[in-house]
Amino acid sequence: MNINVDFLILGLTGPLGAGCTTLGRMIERVKPSILIKRKKLYESVLEQMQELSRKMESINDDIELKQLHKRLMNCYKERACLEVLRRVNDPAFVYISMSALIVKLAVDCVSTPEFEAWEQENTELGGLLRGFKSKWNEVIIKYDSNEKTYHCLGNEDLEKIDEMFMELNKLRTTIVGKELELFFNHSIDEFHLQTFGDNLRLTGNAFSNSSSQPISQENLSIVAREVNRLIKYYRNRNDNKQASCFVVDAFRNPSEVEFFRRYDQFFLISIYASELTRRQRTERILSGKNYDRENFVSLFRSIDERDWGANNKLKDLHKQNVARCYYLADIAINNDDDSTDFDFRLFKNFLKYFALIASPGCIQPTKEETYMNLAYSLSLRSTCISRKVGAVITDKAGYVLGLGWNDVAFGQVGCGLRQKRDFKATFDSLFSIDVLKKAIVDQDLAAFDDHESFCFKDVLSEKKIKDKLDALELKQDVKDKILKTLKVKRLEYCRALHAEENALLQVAARGGMGVRGGEIYTTTFPCELCAKKIYQSGIRRIYYTEPYPNSISEDVFLNDGIRNIETRQFEGVKSLSYFKLYKSNYDKKEAQELEDV
Repeated sequence: MNINVDFLILGLTGPLGAGCTTLGRMIERVKPSILIKRKKLYESVLEQMQELSRKMESINDDIELKQLHKRLMNCYKERACLEVLRRVNDPAFVYISMSALIVKLAVDCVSTPEFEAWEQENTELGGLLRGFKSKWNEVIIKYDSNEKTYHCLGNEDLEKIDEMFMELNKLRTTIVGKELELFFNHSIDEFHLQTFGDNLRLTGNAFSNSSSQPISQENLSIVAREVNRLIKYYRNRNDNKQASCFVVDAFRNPSEVEFFRRYDQFFLISIYASELTRRQRTERILSGKNYDRENFVSLFRSIDERDWGANNKLKDLHKQNVARCYYLADIAINNDDDSTDFDFRLFKNFLKYFALIASPGCIQPTKEETYMNLAYSLSLRSTCISRKVGAVITDKAGYVLGLGWNDVAFGQVGCGLRQKRDFKATFDSLFSIDVLKKAIVDQDLAAFDDHESFCFKDVLSEKKIKDKLDALELKQDVKDKILKTLKVKRLEYCRALHAEENALLQVAARGGMGVRGGEIYTTTFPCELCAKKIYQSGIRRIYYTEPYPNSISEDVFLNDGIRNIETRQFEGVKSLSYFKLYKSNYDKKEAQELEDV
């Protein structure tokens, strides 16, 4: 029985150079069935299985047998995925570039006073946008105004709209190519497409960043709605280009992810590559162009910081925040391989997850996926109001030794359950926040309402900074400016134990086997305090998903010494879709009986 993928939206997220566009274009162009036949993947897997089975018959060494068995199991899983892919009626994917649609929304704003003011300082790019609007304005109006009646458009109208979008993608490519070179030779200090996206999500106008009103959900979703309109266009058109499967590159803002959660068949895929790998890829793109090679690294990192957005505040909801999009991803793929055929390897890696989407439960989760899903489940028990983290420790054989989540010690009340009004309460001396008055006072909580919770670490850290500033002879406006820009969070003031600490302490408290040679799975890369404890405990490998902002853990605390603590960016199905992709509708026996009906 063939498998049909009736409707699917794949979103891609990742920083510059991770490989989102590469994967998106391959999903659009390369059909799984053709690739399987051309590369003879199925036959090669069968050959590997036969070879491994023969080797296992003649080996008595227990360690080598286990290694061969692990490889054989991977072959069985790969065969199961390939069998699903051979039965999939290859869907025709439409590639959608969010960046191109940001250009389209910028073109929509060309007639506004904000554009005219901006154009005076950006004449070349302004001319490109103005020229595009002049040429395609009537087609854009027809496309925008017929959202509910795309099925009524004739072939001539459809061809014109298709041609307009082809030109729009070319314009986007031209802008990106020009600005890469301009940025890396100091001619510009920002990428305009990044700025256009931020402005659109803030004000609804690509050329205005001054909003006197609170950020609205309508503006936050403006780019997502434009993507959705293009999806409707392809789904409702009445010709041979009608489509129901889409790959959208690239999600940069969490509100856009949340917008598409309304679709049950939406999956966000995060693509990871190390900073070094991504820098090398960007340098290859710039090969032969005029750019500042001496300061390339610092310039690249400045792009990365804005792209990543890990330190964004609540007022920055409209800005790019790839770190948060990583957190919201359904599937994580590693693309740190920079060999000559890395694009094929990336696509082959993707095929496993496509098989799971087409036939949920066709294979079983890896141990890494199972333990990371458990870690995410544990993180939900945390009462921390800043960040929820879970951790799982296993021994060498992969058996669970300890579980943890970040929270206060047993017998205490976490910050997420206490409110400011409890600070004033005297009804319960045992759990009253009155004990904290030795460190903070009512005035330190002036910014909070009575029903709000507060982070003790943040409040005490700010109090200590204020105390030091008060000792200096500075004007009040200078003090206020320093407080606004200097955000020091002293971890030692945190009332909670971190997830990794709690997991290690659980092993120690309960006794039994030690953790030396084991592994730890943590939803967030260990901070400096936890990294030192992990090193000391003898754990040999760390699996993580989210990076810890501005941490020096990996560069210093895990690499300074005689032990080699291996760190691995998690790859696989994440907790949001763990059951969705690994729980089949029918047991295998029932599914096989259904195929025979």
